[in-house]
Amino acid sequence: MAIINGALFDRAMENNCIRIAGKNAQIHSFNQDGSGIYRQSVNSSGADMDDIRFNLKKSDMGIMAKFKELTVEKDNETLRCTDGSGRFSIQNLVDLHEVNPNLREVKDIGLPWEDFKKTAGFLGKNSGMTVCSTGVMAYDKNMELMYKRKIELDAADAYVLPAEILKYTDKETEYQLKTDRKMLCAMTNGEMVYSSVMKGMTNSIPVNYDPQLSGWIEIQNLEELQEHLKFGSSFGTMVFLTIDSGKVLHLRTISGTDDPRSYEAQMKIDTNISRIGIAFQIAGLLKILTLADPDQPVRLYLDNGRMRFDTDNEFAILGGIRTPENVNIVLEEEHDGTE
Repeated sequence: MAIINGALFDRAMENNCIRIAGKNAQIHSFNQDGSGIYRQSVNSSGADMDDIRFNLKKSDMGIMAKFKELTVEKDNETLRCTDGSGRFSIQNLVDLHEVNPNLREVKDIGLPWEDFKKTAGFLGKNSGMTVCSTGVMAYDKNMELMYKRKIELDAADAYVLPAEILKYTDKETEYQLKTDRKMLCAMTNGEMVYSSVMKGMTNSIPVNYDPQLSGWIEIQNLEELQEHLKFGSSFGTMVFLTIDSGKVLHLRTISGTDDPRSYEAQMKIDTNISRIGIAFQIAGLLKILTLADPDQPVRLYLDNGRMRFDTDNEFAILGGIRTPENVNIVLEEEHDGTE
């Protein structure tokens, strides 16, 4: 018999192998795709007791996780669970074969957990982040958005890591990342989460991609710009930015459909641009702006096809959208007063 804390059964996966002895619990949860979690926990409800082992499917783990405390008895291959006056039974999966990946060669890559999580937030669907000696990069093809976190890493040759491991880690816990380029591990006290590094996963952005854009606009009120974009997203998915006279930025949404509705606004800015007309996806522009300090002026760099935003240790580049209305950039020093 074992008295078990129900919290041991959270974060279940397709297959779950559990061993409880005294106050110690060892749980190995894993999926068929090569991902899994090893956990060593304290069974706070248990006293010294006989060793009990069992295997559970994900749905049964979910049932047991709902209870604060359960008394469990193993009767052949049936687990008889009692919670106060309530009782239920579940079956031990006797045919479940535990699969243990080879993690002996994984080593620390020097990438802080918070940097990994932040970079993953810029990844597009089915993309991996590129790790290189100068940092870690993410690319979202649908948004034409690239992000790079600049940090010195032990990666003489660039390689790509998946972000799927974040599905299985605890959101409140900080982990240490290790890899052998076949498996990726996130480790902390009493826990190791692992995920297969899929062969063939690529990131199409070169590791030395760092274009310097000569045009710039500086906006004093970040919140005002964000509010215009958020409200404008109800009218279209794109925003057309125009400068044609003075220090004023004109914004107009584009729906990309036959919907004639649009939203227009203008903002006072500082800039070295005399003339430009360029469109961007609103979602991508809003994502770039999440990097900005809301208490500081925001400087965005521009050329005929891109926008760039920098902080001290990161930058993001958003690709522009071709439209018939696009106007090539003219800088103030290039403007000769003629059309």
